[in-house]
Amino acid sequence: MKKFFLAVSILLGTMVGAGIFSLPYVALKSGFLTVLFYLLVLGIVAIINHLFLADISLKTKDFIRLPSFAGIYLGKKAEKLTLAFYIFSFYGVLLVYLILGGKFLSFLFGWPLIFSVLIYFFLGSILIYFGIKAVDRIEFYSLIIFFGVLLAIFVFKFPLIKIGNLFLSGKPNFFLPYGPVLFSLWGATLIPEVEEFLRGRKNLLKKSVVFSILLAILIYTFFIILVLGICGIKTSSSTLSSLSSSLGGNWGYLLFSLGVISTFTSFITLGLTSKKIFLYDLKMKKSISFFLTILPPLILYFLGLNNFLGVLSFLGAVFIGGEGILINLIYQKVYPRRKILTYSLILVFILGIIYEIVRII
Repeated sequence: MKKFFLAVSILLGTMVGAGIFSLPYVALKSGFLTVLFYLLVLGIVAIINHLFLADISLKTKDFIRLPSFAGIYLGKKAEKLTLAFYIFSFYGVLLVYLILGGKFLSFLFGWPLIFSVLIYFFLGSILIYFGIKAVDRIEFYSLIIFFGVLLAIFVFKFPLIKIGNLFLSGKPNFFLPYGPVLFSLWGATLIPEVEEFLRGRKNLLKKSVVFSILLAILIYTFFIILVLGICGIKTSSSTLSSLSSSLGGNWGYLLFSLGVISTFTSFITLGLTSKKIFLYDLKMKKSISFFLTILPPLILYFLGLNNFLGVLSFLGAVFIGGEGILINLIYQKVYPRRKILTYSLILVFILGIIYEIVRII
């Protein structure tokens, strides 16, 4: 049982990250029931795709990841394409944490935003360069404390929560939640690691996948109700600043402190993972691997790609959608009799990618 809950914590820690901070604002703009619909439908899509990857991982030898799965089942060209795809998706997620963490740091200390982003980036880069082994534990405990604070807000500020605030959306944007919700429910990259962690108890892998995603849906629903219920029409894309101004007192300092810690540890964890790809998969030197990891997100930020919701939506619809297509193509190769289900899921991801590209254009 201990291994099961540890496996769940690994997957949940990957899912519940930057995406959660977008959901209350998305719910305000698209409607609470619309977001709930997306959480349920895309929750099912995410569960199926994660179970597909679990099947692939269980069938294949340990200590390899999705690019290697693509190489084994789809060929060397697919492996190289997947590796490139992975690297660019890592850049996108690092950019999201840089945007969000910089904002939290700015709100916390009252520093100019650009200065906060540079401080956040500089400190994170140092830790990515030298590497720290305890960051995953800090990430997990900061997540637990963060939700403990949210629960305390719910208990002590319950009279401020107005259910009517959940239904304030004027002209709902039905398609807006697709990217952010898919991003928030995705933790597929960690499934091979969880499988290796469950050595001797690999029968728990699929159960931990389902439980993690269902728990994530409950957490997101609670967070949306809490923030929208308290902030209402004042809910902005900077969720914690809205909640802070509505609660007053010292709640803001506490929320922003935890926000900085949780995004910072995720930034470091992802940066270390990205550096390992350059270092071990592409056989590059340590210094080159380091600079290829940290510089592109900063350059993208200063090129103007610093809209949190816009970047998050693109990552969810295009990059995670692409990963979903890849998982289904591999699964179809391994289990060729399940064409209707895999092709249906591929169609969903393709339509999501087309919508996001059209929206940007």
